Amino acid sequence: MNANLKAHRHPGLWSLPQTQEESQLPLFPQAPMPQVSAPQAPLTETSLPAVEQELRHLATLFQQSAVLAEQSGKWITLIGMPDDVGNANGMQKQIENLLNKAGIALHKVRWIRSTDAENKAWATEQALLLDNSALVVAWLGQCEWRDLKRLQLARKHSQAQSWLSTSACVTTPLH
Repeated sequence: MNANLKAHRHPGLWSLPQTQEESQLPLFPQAPMPQVSAPQAPLTETSLPAVEQELRHLATLFQQSAVLAEQSGKWITLIGMPDDVGNANGMQKQIENLLNKAGIALHKVRWIRSTDAENKAWATEQALLLDNSALVVAWLGQCEWRDLKRLQLARKHSQAQSWLSTSACVTTPLH
């Protein structure tokens, strides 16, 4: 029997035939590595937009949902407050002004003010599942990964527009 055929009989034992020429070929061709310059400034990543951008986005959301909220009689539900704002009362006044400019009466706004991340996530989930809000805006801060997944599932079953702002997600330990 030919020695070469004997070496290739079982698939688990296959190996490349080694001739003098083949053993000298490189596995990967030699190519020059591209030169990559170091970044000039450190890269920063944030989940929360800047306050001005956030207020502009809220103004757009309020204007879009004002007509729907009035026609359907549904609530505008706000949960929590931005964590990175030093002056919470000033931010509250700015949000109330945006609501007034959009034509949303403040008596049609439910503002759930909680500092506990778990309570904010639960309130957001309930607001989405009850489906009696035209818009649900929630500042969750740091939330658990499982809570975020629950909110994504609740969002699928809701007719409401929703905007969730998180600063970071924490993975839940498996044990």
